[in-house]
Amino acid sequence: MRITFVDEVGHWQNLLPLTYTKPIAKLRIGILTIQEKWETYLESEASGFLTQPYLQSRFPDTKQPALFINSIALPNQSLVKEVKRLKLGEVLVSGNVWVAFRGDSFNGVEAAIKVLCKGEVVFVYRPWHLYQVNSHEIQRDYKLLTIGRKSKIITDDFTKVYAPSNVFLEDGAEVKAAILNADNGPIYLGKNTKVHEGAIIKGPFALCEDGQVVAGTRIREGCTIGIKATGGGELKNSIIGDYTNKGHDGYLGDSVIGNWCNLGALTNVSNLKNTYSEIKIWDRNKTDWINSGTNKLGCILGDYVHTGISTMLNTGTIIEPFCQLYGAGLHRKFVNSFQWGEPNNYVPYQWDKVIEVAKKIQKTKGMNVSKEEVDILKHVHGSNKF
Repeated sequence: MRITFVDEVGHWQNLLPLTYTKPIAKLRIGILTIQEKWETYLESEASGFLTQPYLQSRFPDTKQPALFINSIALPNQSLVKEVKRLKLGEVLVSGNVWVAFRGDSFNGVEAAIKVLCKGEVVFVYRPWHLYQVNSHEIQRDYKLLTIGRKSKIITDDFTKVYAPSNVFLEDGAEVKAAILNADNGPIYLGKNTKVHEGAIIKGPFALCEDGQVVAGTRIREGCTIGIKATGGGELKNSIIGDYTNKGHDGYLGDSVIGNWCNLGALTNVSNLKNTYSEIKIWDRNKTDWINSGTNKLGCILGDYVHTGISTMLNTGTIIEPFCQLYGAGLHRKFVNSFQWGEPNNYVPYQWDKVIEVAKKIQKTKGMNVSKEEVDILKHVHGSNKF
């Protein structure tokens, strides 16, 4: 079955800054990305994307008849059954939001026959919705990935495991002298992952392929660490993106960190106001503050954001891609993309330095910056003025 993930413009904009550099379906939530979830459930043959024009060269459409999926919809067993029953020319809707459409072209969705969804559908409308449902998605992905399979055995005598039946290790996963507590949710350790000495981990938790948890780390419920990413310090209810490093002490809670980021030693994030009141977020599309609907919100960082030692981020901070932040004091609660500096003193990040740094960062993970990614960064650098 061929799948095409559709990013409606409004949804894509509302998920900034995470989506500047990728389609919505590339966002990781739980263990898998949204794309990987649907592909696994539907046993997909190939996937494509209908997204922003400047992203299409790196994330092309299949340009063939397909099952079109609304990228903000998260799959589950009952929903997938309803999607599979769709006939050509039918669209599955939940409330006033479409979920899936089967057709020769997405242009036919407006004229499609509506089929009302019988079950509940979880939609991700805003970046903070990712961490709000992350624990639930870890548990759902865990069942999807491990059903009928046997975990690799933890052989280290100095590791303590609570609820071992709720812990799964893929090939090459290593744990040394750690505490794994899966009483309240599963713990998933992907291929070739490493949990180092003295780490304390409470589930639900996911460590993706080639990721690692450094010595002495304290991880509370609801955390995901992405592919070739590093987790350290104190983490709670947060998603750390692929190839991102948070290897030092410092608190990160109720947050989403993009790909290729680096958080310096003792970077700390506030996720709760002293008044316990609802946190307001800057919406760059409305150019105004909006209510987040929650009183627990740390930071949302786009791709390639770096912080220096002892950087302080306030509740509800949004940092757009390719910012280098350092210095004493709290940074602004919104920092536009490609900025370099200390609180209230930012200068533009020059294009030649952007590419130079991107190449160095990716080299540390054994990778190279593709031409398509350079084009994407150049587009954001040139067009995203504020």
